Amino acid sequence: MIEFDEILVAQASFTARVVWWEFKPTNDDLTGLEVEVQRSYSQTDSFARVAVVRHPVNYYVDTEVNLRDFWRDAYYKLAATFQGRTVVTEQRGLASIVSVPAREMIRLHNLDLRFSGMPVLIYLVRKGDRCPDCWDSVLKKVTRSHCTTCYATGFKGGYYSPVLTLANIVPEDKTNQPDVTMRESTRTMLKMSNFPAVKPRDVIRELNNGIAWRIEKVTPSELERVVIIQECNLIKLETNEIEHKLPIPEGLDFLIKPHWAKIIRNQQEFITRDRAQNPVERLNIWRG
Repeated sequence: MIEFDEILVAQASFTARVVWWEFKPTNDDLTGLEVEVQRSYSQTDSFARVAVVRHPVNYYVDTEVNLRDFWRDAYYKLAATFQGRTVVTEQRGLASIVSVPAREMIRLHNLDLRFSGMPVLIYLVRKGDRCPDCWDSVLKKVTRSHCTTCYATGFKGGYYSPVLTLANIVPEDKTNQPDVTMRESTRTMLKMSNFPAVKPRDVIRELNNGIAWRIEKVTPSELERVVIIQECNLIKLETNEIEHKLPIPEGLDFLIKPHWAKIIRNQQEFITRDRAQNPVERLNIWRG
């Protein structure tokens, strides 16, 4: 039986990254073991094979990774195949040494979100192949604002699969300030954990009421270069904008309305406990 013991992603040069791994001690003869290195520019989706490494080599230097885009980072997964059995790791990004104070601050902030946060879907903008339906290769821009192939991003697919998490959205100000298009725009602030890493143009959808927001600015709070929380400036999307047609995962295509005051203490503790165990992938919330 094989198990990964340690995995490290580090900067090898200005144009390359190195992925290094080590297995736990075993009595098995590892002859024939292969490790598939997968890369994606999203933490949760679209991992593709970039190399297959044979044992005893335990590293891979990725010279084709895109390090020029400030708002896009690379993440890696490893899939080790041995004697018909495959072991796949979780995603790993550029390594940071997380100190004990940083870990505690992240834990406390996540604990706060389990009580004060609301369930949201985060759609991360995809980059890659240009949209075949609306991208003008001469003018270098999209030609249709309601294209369901790229959702007005200019890239095929538009967004990665959404990530379900908890966030604290500040009630929006009641103001009347027309933007450059002479329409009234609504802006507010959002505070969320350090996962997933968001950037401008990503979309936030509230599950309680279906309201969608676009991120305009991201201000991460760091301790020793480790992201603790992310604060985002949001602008509300009008109901006729194409982002409202982004698909919702099966099982979440209803309006979730948790009426906390109507739930007995045991049920409320069950929801909190479930969120604490798995705050990203699944949320069991009573329908209203």
